[in-house]
Amino acid sequence: MAILKHIASKNANYAEIQRYLMFEHDEDTNKPILNENGKLIPRKGYIMDGINCDPFTFDMECRELNALYRKNESYDEIKSHHYIISFDPKDTIALYESARKFLQGQSADGRLPSIKLLKAEKEQLLHKKKEAQKTYHYYRDYQKELNTVCSNVDKILGQARTRQPEKQKGADIS
Repeated sequence: MAILKHIASKNANYAEIQRYLMFEHDEDTNKPILNENGKLIPRKGYIMDGINCDPFTFDMECRELNALYRKNESYDEIKSHHYIISFDPKDTIALYESARKFLQGQSADGRLPSIKLLKAEKEQLLHKKKEAQKTYHYYRDYQKELNTVCSNVDKILGQARTRQPEKQKGADIS
């Protein structure tokens, strides 16, 4: 089961939030964990995303918006909210067991496929996906062109229809 952690921060130093998300921190003290060379240790297997913002320019965007709307100027105001979603290690094990059973069921002799074989199949599928995307984009662009042509033809025919009765009326008058 996923674990959701919400952090409301009054810290106006938005870069600290980025640092917390990108680098390992002690869960008790919230201080960054450093390696033997005194450097920050990047988190493993994290995905950072934003809604209506770029997570890598988040600090700048927050400062600009706060200045623009004159918000978050006092110390007591909450400056940001961020959410951390993680998974219980037991669920990771459950996913592994499920995948193992599936792969064994797909095999004729009940053995797991080699990593090399799985990687080759993955590359093949990614290549097919890329080709399908190219085809999709080609036909999408082609449809847009056809719609433009149809629209232009409709406009031309519409103008020709309005002009035609006027010419006939002029011919009838004389």
